[in-house]
Amino acid sequence: MWRAWQCCVSLLLVGVLASVAGAQTNWVGKTILLKRCDIKIGQPYDQSTQTYVPTLALIDYQVLTEEAGRVKVKTHHGTEAWLDKGDVVLLENAADYFTKQLQDNGGNADTYCCRACAWMLTNEFKKGLADFDTALRLDPRARVHFIRGTVWFRKQHYDKAIADFNEAIRLDPKLSLGYNSRAVVWQAKMDNEKAIADCSAAIRIDPKLAVAYLNRGNICYAKNEKDKAIADYSEAVRVDPSYAAAYYNRADAWFDKMDYDKAIADYDEALRIEPKNAAAYCNRGATWQEKKEYGKAIADYDKAVGLNPSLVFAYGARAWVWATCSDGKYRDGKRAVESARRAMGLIKDDAGLQSVLAAAYAEVGDFDEAVRWQERTLMDPQYRDDAHMRWRLELYRNKMPYREE
Repeated sequence: MWRAWQCCVSLLLVGVLASVAGAQTNWVGKTILLKRCDIKIGQPYDQSTQTYVPTLALIDYQVLTEEAGRVKVKTHHGTEAWLDKGDVVLLENAADYFTKQLQDNGGNADTYCCRACAWMLTNEFKKGLADFDTALRLDPRARVHFIRGTVWFRKQHYDKAIADFNEAIRLDPKLSLGYNSRAVVWQAKMDNEKAIADCSAAIRIDPKLAVAYLNRGNICYAKNEKDKAIADYSEAVRVDPSYAAAYYNRADAWFDKMDYDKAIADYDEALRIEPKNAAAYCNRGATWQEKKEYGKAIADYDKAVGLNPSLVFAYGARAWVWATCSDGKYRDGKRAVESARRAMGLIKDDAGLQSVLAAAYAEVGDFDEAVRWQERTLMDPQYRDDAHMRWRLELYRNKMPYREE
């Protein structure tokens, strides 16, 4: 299944950025950075203390929608919030903006950190790291270590990332996002136990940090602990009922447990929140297919490739239904061949897709091609000794198509 692994540290960072509003008339889909480090994004109100709880912002945001000089973004809690355009800068203008700020106002740790982020997000990592070094010389703070750790993570220097997150947490022991982001690095280093411990620490500090539940659920999922994963995804949606990724990932877990009705319900909810989520359509299609609702499966695969023409699984799964469905009204050999070939154009020499193409050719009656592609499938070590794959080859040699019951 295609998963919404939202563990990427780039989505979990402290915002320290500055900018100006540009003259763009349409910012939807654009990446923006914050203007100042004191801008609070989506800060919740604590009724017990009658105060606003400062909410750490992200480094970068994607604009979801805009209206009347404001843009809507999603916070690290997964909730949506509005920003004035005057408080943000478009990514493509950010490095020039911060350079001018440094020229006009002199050296400032926040501004160097801001420009470092702008460099990093435009793949100018060397310049970004130099600016981080300058920012730390001027004012060593948890925030700068935290963001530099993210740069190291993006460059896959995991030990250096851990070192910076360690220092950020030492300087600010209540930095929940620091624990959560360090968990992501531990998972990349294949140390799931440390990753789970850090997610749990983040949750203890901030019980409403939905992304920490999501990430811990993802780690449990990777360990094949589906019930624990479902419990964490459920906590994520309890904390934030609009968290599409949590519904989506919980749906994947329900699918793996063969509870297809619950999986459909969660994919439905994820798509209600994010109606352009191609992967959710694709996975819901696979769930309909397991329920033998072939028409709904094909419709979802069609929607998935319409939204994302590079979604290989959707092409292959759709081709499989058209080639092998037990219900003849859903079979279409010509379309099956076209869809399977489209998938193979995206991924070369994939044995599984070769077997799909073989079945598609068998459906159109081109058994020579069916045999050729099935023989190529069996050359792959994964399938060389697969009795079912060899049986299908014999079917094609005997000029019989394959039907999935």
